[in-house]
Amino acid sequence: MDIDLVLNELSLSPPARDKQTARQGMLNLVHTANIATDHHINNAIIVHSQFYETEIAPGYSVYDWLFDNELSPDERQLIGKFFTNQFFLDDWQDPEIKDERLGSDFFYNEEPAPAEGLGFAFLLGSLALSVRSEPPDPRWESSSITLKRIWIDEDDEDDNNPKSEEVQVVHASKVEHIQELIPWIEERIQTSVRDGKDLWERKEELFPNLEFCEKVSKQLRKVHYGIKLESIIQRLLELQDYCKTWKSGKFSTKSRDSPGDARQESDQTLNHKKYGPKRIFRCPDGEDRTFTWHISVEENWRIHFFPYDEKPGRMIIGYIGRHLPTVTDPH
Repeated sequence: MDIDLVLNELSLSPPARDKQTARQGMLNLVHTANIATDHHINNAIIVHSQFYETEIAPGYSVYDWLFDNELSPDERQLIGKFFTNQFFLDDWQDPEIKDERLGSDFFYNEEPAPAEGLGFAFLLGSLALSVRSEPPDPRWESSSITLKRIWIDEDDEDDNNPKSEEVQVVHASKVEHIQELIPWIEERIQTSVRDGKDLWERKEELFPNLEFCEKVSKQLRKVHYGIKLESIIQRLLELQDYCKTWKSGKFSTKSRDSPGDARQESDQTLNHKKYGPKRIFRCPDGEDRTFTWHISVEENWRIHFFPYDEKPGRMIIGYIGRHLPTVTDPH
């Protein structure tokens, strides 16, 4: 599953009134894109072919901005994250998307120019990004943009007349829009995973901060598409998101980003001669560890995890399955 970033070139017009305003607008764009990548979105922005030559202030092009001496080292590094490996609309290789793009025109309201970037984002099912001007342009102040799509249905041999429809494009011009779109992003991820086997094969892509014990592979292969799978993905995403902001100290449920129901097993269960060993799992490094933490999943399942307190930002997933027996609930 890939969610790409696509630049809305209409947001570059009209140009900003001066270099400083243009510089800030472009930095806001990159900052918004950076926040988007924190939520499993690709870190390259797809742009139109004339992007670098576009004048974003009088006598000041995108190319000038990229090499502006007034940019700080941190700003240059952030810009490089998105504009080192460049993708252009015209270079897209997927034949189905290319054909759909050639056969469709997209327009925003009564704008005479086609909305190429917004339309391409719609075809990809991806996220459109706009440069936020000063003062903000009301056209780009929503996390959803309505376009008019015009196309000819080549499969309908009896009707060669152009057809039209209104379509919605997911869109961001500021960080607040990304926050609004988190449910959409998570739904895209969940619906793109076919089953537990697919989830296992894509675990590094979806959860780069989580390690998985080999035993979890067999447990996930029993999970088919449905509410349980969606719940497992949702809970793993919560652990992944916590790890991304966990920079120091021990794992804590008091952190704002911690999963709401994360809890530890009781000492009575951990020290029980029968139930305690059920929480010991062989880890990827070959060590056996006791997994004291767990969170709930639909249908009375649990995910047992081990926070690497000596390596903040990393966790091991040791078990995904039915609620293990405890002293108070031996079932």
